[in-house]
Amino acid sequence: MFCMAVLGTGEMFGSQLMGFVIDKYSSKVAVILNIVLVTSMIIVTFNYLLIFEFSWLAFVMCFLWGA
Repeated sequence: MFCMAVLGTGEMFGSQLMGFVIDKYSSKVAVILNIVLVTSMIIVTFNYLLIFEFSWLAFVMCFLWGA
C-alpha cells in the first residue's frame, strides 16, 4: 500500500520532468529520456521479481512505473 504512494509521487515528478525537458530542449530529447526511464524500470522490475520480497526495491520499482 505504501508503494502506491510512491507511484503517485513518480507520476508527479515524471510529468514535471517531461514538461521541463520538452520546453527546455525538444521532444526528441524527451523520447530518449523516456527510453532510459523505461529501460531502467524494466531492469528494476525484473530484479524485484527475482528477489520477490518487500524491500526498498519495491519503492524504486513503483516510482519508476510512475515516472
